[in-house]
Amino acid sequence: MGFKYYEQNQLMIPMEWKTLIDKDDVVFVLNYLIDNMNIDKLLETYSSLGSSSYSPKMMLKILMYGYIRKRYSSRQIAEAVQCDIKFIWLAGGNKPTRNVINSFRKDKMKIIMEDVFVELLVVLEKKIYQYRRIFCRWYENRSKCK
Repeated sequence: MGFKYYEQNQLMIPMEWKTLIDKDDVVFVLNYLIDNMNIDKLLETYSSLGSSSYSPKMMLKILMYGYIRKRYSSRQIAEAVQCDIKFIWLAGGNKPTRNVINSFRKDKMKIIMEDVFVELLVVLEKKIYQYRRIFCRWYENRSKCK
């Protein structure tokens, strides 16, 4: 019997994590949307004093992707950032703890939550024609998307 080669101790890791993610995955849409958002209101909440913070865009990405994937608790998102390729890619390899995630959601996100969703809709409206195929995949009645 022939088996495919299997060796746990010598894994080949790709140079780019995103090569492991399906090119039509919503993670790329979310990444594009947040990269193109105006987050000035969020940036105003940060102080130049104290230790450095995680990128607010990165924090938005992992929180929003967590919501898309029905991972609402900071513990679930912190765990995903440790072991889920899509979260790892969005976080750029950063590993914010559950306390950091919860603090961002409580102190920063609540201030701009409505603006974030409005901005996402504005950017999405501009680019919807490019992502129609992706969103149609999730649409309940796929025949309407053809």
